[in-house]
Amino acid sequence: MTVVTEAAHALDAPMTRAQRFQWHLEKGIADGVRRLPDRYGTSSVLGLVDSLQRKYEILRTSIDVVDGHLRQRVHESGEPVVMVDVTPESDVAVKVSALAAEFMGSTVGRAGKLLVKFYLIRQGEARWLAIIADSTAIDRAFYEVLDRKIVELVAEGQESASRTSDAPPAGLQAIQLALREDSPHGRAERQEAREYLRRYYSTAPPVLHPYYAAGEARAGRYYRSSLTLARADEIFAHIVETTGRLPSAVILGVFAYLMCWRADSPSCGVNVSMENRHTRDLRTALCATAQRAPVSLRISGEALGDAVTAAEDALSAGYPVAGRYDPFDLIEERAAAEARRGLCLTPDLAFNFNPPPQGWTALVESTLTDNALDDVPNSNVDVKSTNETSYEYGASLSVRWRDTRTVRLSIHGDSHALGVAECAAVLRGIETGLKTFARGHDSVRIPDIVDSVGLTKVERHSREVRAGDVWYDLAATEGCLLGINGVKQIEFLFDANRSGGPTVRAVVSDDAAIDASDLRTALLEHVRAGTLAAIPDCYQLAKG
Repeated sequence: MTVVTEAAHALDAPMTRAQRFQWHLEKGIADGVRRLPDRYGTSSVLGLVDSLQRKYEILRTSIDVVDGHLRQRVHESGEPVVMVDVTPESDVAVKVSALAAEFMGSTVGRAGKLLVKFYLIRQGEARWLAIIADSTAIDRAFYEVLDRKIVELVAEGQESASRTSDAPPAGLQAIQLALREDSPHGRAERQEAREYLRRYYSTAPPVLHPYYAAGEARAGRYYRSSLTLARADEIFAHIVETTGRLPSAVILGVFAYLMCWRADSPSCGVNVSMENRHTRDLRTALCATAQRAPVSLRISGEALGDAVTAAEDALSAGYPVAGRYDPFDLIEERAAAEARRGLCLTPDLAFNFNPPPQGWTALVESTLTDNALDDVPNSNVDVKSTNETSYEYGASLSVRWRDTRTVRLSIHGDSHALGVAECAAVLRGIETGLKTFARGHDSVRIPDIVDSVGLTKVERHSREVRAGDVWYDLAATEGCLLGINGVKQIEFLFDANRSGGPTVRAVVSDDAAIDASDLRTALLEHVRAGTLAAIPDCYQLAKG
């Protein structure tokens, strides 16, 4: 590890909260490659990269140890461009993957290393510019910012690139964001966010699926399922122009309602990407990770418009303050909330929404050729398995534009929570909801949409019982408690209306050194392991 002991450089700053999270817990990379025009020789590429590095501080940043503390440090220049020659028959994408693997092994998580590397891949007369970066520096969203800038500079030519102003771009670079976070305003904002997290985790619902089945492997358990939505520009423009609603809220509302219907639950927890609010400064933040905000969605009413209203209300309540949370604060508060409530509080849904590349104004003001939308074809659903062995969410929905007219809706799923067939039904239900809302039919019942796409409910065994808003697995809970030395028999007691959780009555041997709190403590370990979604609040002991 490189240790820097001299006085802090003028462009030294603490790591941002998101950077610390990436550095310590979610190490990863962002990469991309772009074919350059044939006229671009080596000198042109070097000028292009130099222009990018001068414009974006994060491209010449390292994480160093300064006086015993990790800090980000901006250098005068970035990494030199690495020249890579490949044979004409080679696959450039495969070569970039190999370079990314090498970068992951040699650079990611290491102090003193510049966080971004550029590669010039030469394949005969063809030239490719590849970028590989530690996700502590940039994420996929920032790679797209870079890609747009590369297109701009290539179009303008080398001379324009060499004259590019050193003024910082719109949005926040990592140094700027760190200084903002460390200001009195930033500290007050963080405190407000922590209070929001405490409120959220005092009411947040449990996960929709009953457990994570930790350690259980099954071929094809994790998959990605995609639906390509044709003429999405017309559909989204109609929603914005005729209803004033956010298309993202329509998608999130239908998605949440369908998942709640499937699990027979009135509410769910969702981690929502900040991009969903189309906040320009945060969307173009030139720093690590687009932070997510946890929101609670409670379903009230059955009309499509009710679901959209619930989603918009949840988003407005959770932004923008929730997006400023310290990720470590979130982890700490979630653990504390699980201990208080005995509920597995990792959100089982995630939602990422990318705005249209042409921007909302251009989309809404464009001339639409057909307002009927009746001839928009229904889409097919493609499924691919992944090689993952674990995944944080039961279902993660991403909305990304393939081009200015077409959107791809993708669900990254865990088949224990949402099987492949049910996932296809959810995607078709979202498509139906979008088209229905675009036609102004917000009173259509979502249960009717459920029937039209063939979504089914989660199968629950006879000893899974819903009390209040929570499902309790009595068989699994009983099995855990009977595994405690001295516990001989378990009984569950409910109030007449099952409006609250059960009370556990445990019969223990006369010589057992057990009190009621020991039962709850033992069950909490199963909540943290993900093998129980919820545990009872009240415990009684009887000798016998």
